[in-house]
Amino acid sequence: MLDVINNFIWLKIKKRNNVDIYLYLVSYTLLFSILAARVSLLALFYVWGYTLFVILNASALIIYLIFYFLLTKEKYELVNVLITLDVIVYTLLVIYLIGGLSSFAVMYIILLLNLQPLIPYKNTFIQRSLILAIVTAFIIVLITHFLRTPVYAVSLEHLRVYAIFNIYLTVVYLLMEIIFQNILRSFLLNYQLQKLEELDFQAHTDFLTGLFNRRYADSIFSSIRMKEQNNYVVALLDIDNFKKINDTFGHTCGDEVLKFLSVFLSHNVRKSDVLFRWGGEEFLVLLKEVDLDTAYVLLERMRKKLANAYIPTKQGLLRITVTIGMAILNSSLPFQSIDDSDKKLYEGKQRGKNMVMK
Repeated sequence: MLDVINNFIWLKIKKRNNVDIYLYLVSYTLLFSILAARVSLLALFYVWGYTLFVILNASALIIYLIFYFLLTKEKYELVNVLITLDVIVYTLLVIYLIGGLSSFAVMYIILLLNLQPLIPYKNTFIQRSLILAIVTAFIIVLITHFLRTPVYAVSLEHLRVYAIFNIYLTVVYLLMEIIFQNILRSFLLNYQLQKLEELDFQAHTDFLTGLFNRRYADSIFSSIRMKEQNNYVVALLDIDNFKKINDTFGHTCGDEVLKFLSVFLSHNVRKSDVLFRWGGEEFLVLLKEVDLDTAYVLLERMRKKLANAYIPTKQGLLRITVTIGMAILNSSLPFQSIDDSDKKLYEGKQRGKNMVMK
């Protein structure tokens, strides 16, 4: 059950931006906890036929709908203050009308005081003022109990049931607080892990194309070297006349071409192959479990397909070609292998571009 609740909260939080997550969780937990108590009290007083208390709790349901609306507008601190004041006023009314300690309504005050340290008010003056108001209310409860006769002569049986009911609400609330803290702890751990994963992803990927960057290549090659695998081919790919595209149509158009090519490559290499943006208009393809001849066939097919593709840009449809140099990967000297493929690439450029060299 906790996992279901936790997953639900996680999905809700993921949709939010720039929001104090802890305050979000505290506010909604407080709202629904008090709302559940009010619904329970409404049912209890309705069964007993205490019209005034039915009206009080029914009115509270409307007020809490307004509070919920304010929460959807991210008025977290305001709602927490209003709920605190509402509980104080309600408790004092109950004490005034049906008695003090004998009804155990004083537990509302105690729970309210226990809750305040959990609410991260931006202004310490607000928190201190609310704590003072709660303590003052507690003193009024004690004075009322000893010096004032209740307005309503509630039967002893009903008073006992109400006291037991308040104890029940207190236990339920404390359990909800424990569950909330566990959910919050679990959520924050998940949130931190997600942020670490995002940071790791950002560190190893190219911002423009979303492909792996050169920095991440070290990890890939180290993994291959540890596994002592040598059945790889590296291919360095360069867009022909890319500078002319930038000079003629602008760098924004050049970025559109790079994005298109990254998507094209992703769709036209095998799932086992790995793509990197190597720098500028250069891309590196790491082909797994192939020999040089097989890799040549795969890359040549891809080159021809790209040469016939039209790239939609703000400047209109463009066509590009690429030159590719390739070499067997030496897992002990991976960057030497990439240099070898770069030399093949340069040779292809010298021969007229738009070709695969092995």
